[in-house]
Amino acid sequence: MYYKDMMEIDDATCKEIFILAKEVMKSLKEIYDAESVYLCTICDGPMNHFHIQLIPRYSFEKRGSKNFVKPRFKYTEDIKKLQELRKKFNC
Repeated sequence: MYYKDMMEIDDATCKEIFILAKEVMKSLKEIYDAESVYLCTICDGPMNHFHIQLIPRYSFEKRGSKNFVKPRFKYTEDIKKLQELRKKFNC
């Protein structure tokens, strides 16, 4: 299903999305040994749509609104951690 933003989502679906996001956040925090996990719904590209970004944050990182977006770097897949997440969520 496509939603332009959160205001288009019915309450029951919205509730399910955020309950699942909370479960995933807990798992990300545990598996990636993060201090916290930020939840963001910002989308400002050419095709705006509702989506959630879950961003692990670590104690050594700067905090505050000016430091919300992390510098981009080459993604390195951590197969072991991805397998742990898949196992937790049966996917």
